[in-house]
Amino acid sequence: MKTIAFAIAFGVLIIPCQAEDTLNELADFSFEELLNVNVATAGKFVQSREQSPAVISILSKEDIASYGAQNLLEVLQRLPSVQMMGSFFYPQNLAVIRGTQLTHSNNEVLILINGRPLRDSFTGGQNFAIFSAFPVSSIQQIEMIRGPGSVLYGSNAFLGVINIITHTDSVQQLHLAIGEDGKANAELNWGESLENGYWNVAGKLYSESGWRHSAIDNRGQSGAFDAGEKNASLVLSGKQGQFTWSGAIMRSEQDFWGAVSVWSGDPPQTQRQVTSQRTTLDIGYQLTLSQEQYIDTNLSYSGSDFSHYNYDALSDNWLAEVTWHHTDIWEGHLLVGGDGMASGGGYTRRYARGAYTRFFSQLGKCLSAVSDGRPRAS
Repeated sequence: MKTIAFAIAFGVLIIPCQAEDTLNELADFSFEELLNVNVATAGKFVQSREQSPAVISILSKEDIASYGAQNLLEVLQRLPSVQMMGSFFYPQNLAVIRGTQLTHSNNEVLILINGRPLRDSFTGGQNFAIFSAFPVSSIQQIEMIRGPGSVLYGSNAFLGVINIITHTDSVQQLHLAIGEDGKANAELNWGESLENGYWNVAGKLYSESGWRHSAIDNRGQSGAFDAGEKNASLVLSGKQGQFTWSGAIMRSEQDFWGAVSVWSGDPPQTQRQVTSQRTTLDIGYQLTLSQEQYIDTNLSYSGSDFSHYNYDALSDNWLAEVTWHHTDIWEGHLLVGGDGMASGGGYTRRYARGAYTRFFSQLGKCLSAVSDGRPRAS
């Protein structure tokens, strides 16, 4: 007989309302405008940055445009306490927050697209297709929480949560760029605001012959290769009435040294590539119960297709989630949610379910109170 034990994590956090500022935002906004920037990642509902109960950093579309970045990896490198890294096994795969990274996989940081999680059931954090192939011109805003977010978001949100929010306004953009090392980049971002919503479509094609990597391997043998890559993606999002949808296909093929860091052996170095394709789709519906109450429902899919030169791996993840919100209870915002997940890879399939709650109340002009709880199955 299977036994399930539950533990409730519950606490009250008192924090200053004023969130951390970035130098770019201080230059672009007045103090009042800065505090009124809206965020949604910290509490799963839209609130001002002043009220957000988290250590949160924001990159706007203006910030991103000023960087001249070619991929998401170069954008996220600008965030405080973030170091973008890779390894000889997974190139360009890691968003390291506060210097903590234990494996080749990025399984301590959760990536969201438009508030919905991307999970990888194979390694827990094979993200280099996201960092390399996502079209940065389609990004409206990036919100990053430094610190645990597992109460609301579950697994992977141990050190932080990075939410990539795509354009919701009318936009028509085409970006073309070429550079050294054979770099060529093309991005399209097209969207339109509607009376009761919006739609947006974006895509990216990128290739480069790469920089020259030279090293001495574990056997004392010298060698070198060009670290080239090819990336492609398609991102869709939209809203009509109470319905929302978001989807993306991101694919990256990268030349790399190999899993055992030796130049000799099969296949030859010129044939060693690692390929990842990440797929995500989310359908959401918001049911309005009253002026103060509404229910968010979402069905999300995340897929991973990974190819190493000597093996392939497939995984998928389905997540169904329902969250009830009360926006004016005891002068605060209460949410109670539940989710069920089915994930698999190869011949195995796992199932999990959970529940969570968060209550946020503005106690005064300078203090907030937050309480959290999530049952944990073991």
